[in-house]
This record gives sequence, C-alpha cells and structure tokens, in this order.
Amino acid sequence: MDENKIIIKNWRVMTICILTSTILLTGCGEGRNKSTKEGCEGIQLLAKLEEGSIGELEKKLEEHLGESTSAEDEVAKDKDEAGAANEAEDMDIYSKDYNRIFEDTIFMGDSITEGLYYMNVIDKSKVIASMGASILKAKEELTTVVSLVPKKVVLLYGMNDVILFNESNEWTTVDSFKANYKELLQTLKNQLPYAEIYVQSPLSVDEARIKDNPRLTNENIDRFRAAVEEVCSEVNVNYVNANSILEKDESLRADDGIHLNYDFYIQWLSFLEKSMK
Repeated sequence: MDENKIIIKNWRVMTICILTSTILLTGCGEGRNKSTKEGCEGIQLLAKLEEGSIGELEKKLEEHLGESTSAEDEVAKDKDEAGAANEAEDMDIYSKDYNRIFEDTIFMGDSITEGLYYMNVIDKSKVIASMGASILKAKEELTTVVSLVPKKVVLLYGMNDVILFNESNEWTTVDSFKANYKELLQTLKNQLPYAEIYVQSPLSVDEARIKDNPRLTNENIDRFRAAVEEVCSEVNVNYVNANSILEKDESLRADDGIHLNYDFYIQWLSFLEKSMK
C-alpha cells in the first residue's frame, strides 16, 4: 500500500478511536439526559462527517497520485523529445548552406581559417587567410577586406603569434600582439563603420602531438587569448570563445594536434551562426 494511503488509513482509525472513547465516556444509553443525548447524536454525526471527509481526502489523494504519475510521464516525454530534437539539430548542421548563411561575411585568419575552403564549406572568395599568417600579416590584408565591403568580418589570429612569441624581442611579445590587434580592429571599424566585427579566441592545441614548436603551449595560448579578449573589450567589438568547441570534443583535432577535421568546421560555422544572432 502507498505510504500516503497508509497515513490516511491510520488517521481514520485514530479518529474513530477518539470518537468511540468520547462516546463511551459520555454515554448514549436511554438513561442519559437530553443534553447528553444530543451530545451523543452530535458525536455520531461528527463521526459520519469525518468518515465522509476522509473518503473525500482519499479520493483526492488518489487523483493527486494519478496526476503526479501523469506529470512524471510528461517530463520523461519532454526529455525524449528534447533528445530527439538535439539529434535532429546535429544532423541538420551538416545540410545547411553556409555560403548562403555567411554570404555577406569575410573570414580573416591563418591556416585554420584557410581550411574553410579546403574543406569546401565556404567559398574561397570569402576567405582572406594564409598559412603562417600572424597579426602583422593581417594588417597587410586590410585593403583587400575593405574593398569587398562585407557586412560582417570574422577574425581568428594568434596561433602563429604564439609560435613567434619571445619576451626578449619587442615585436613578438604579448603586448606587441595586443597593440597590433587593437590597431587592426580600430582601422576596420573606421573603414567599415557599418560592419559587425567578430573576433575569435585562439584555439588550444594537443601539446603531446607537437614536437617542433616548444613555444606552442596552451599556457602561452592562454596568455594570447586573454590579450584578445582585452582588446575586444577596449575596442568594443564582439568576442567569440571558439575554443569552447574543442573543450567539448578533443576528437575534432587533426593528427598534428594543431589543425582540425571536417566535423570541427561544420560545428564551428554552426557555432558562429548562433553567436551572430
């Protein structure tokens, strides 16, 4: 028997016992006076009312238990539907036309951004990127980007700046990187005043797979990532933590521990689409 029903049954027994004891103490025989007799009749009526109330309470309890079960079923159904929706969304991101979605967007960056057209997910005409590009190289590409008059510009730099990183060389320090990035973004804002600018955080690497770049560590990347976020705040442009994609799924990396596979690019574009809304 359900615990709540046991409580109700026990209450009924207790109530009847109290009523019975009262009746026995008061008495309901023929020899009692009128007031005592009326008292007995009142107790008997109370007992009937109590019985009715308990019956109603039991009925309501059963209804409540039924509603609770229905509510639990609805929650389970909602979870199943949410899971199916997420699975459908995951499949849907592979069928989207990202060239149409980003038709007024220019992507700037290094070899990671260059992979957008190597993976055949974005037309080459929308990608201003090259292998080994640093923030200094990006400044040289500004004329080309401005001439295309994009409505949105998406940037991803920092990886090669970390490779060049050297505190003893003023041109390769974090402060130098930050100053050049700030100048780049200010120029973009001035020459494309109506364009929306999205700056992405440098991506982390799998250090265990990297053998010939001792400076390319996640500790150093974190320093440059912090600098990028500071610049975005100072220049007032959109900062996007693209590295959160890799934090969720390390299998998206290529064998070299630096570059990414096709699935990353699809998830990346889907992530950017949501970030831009």
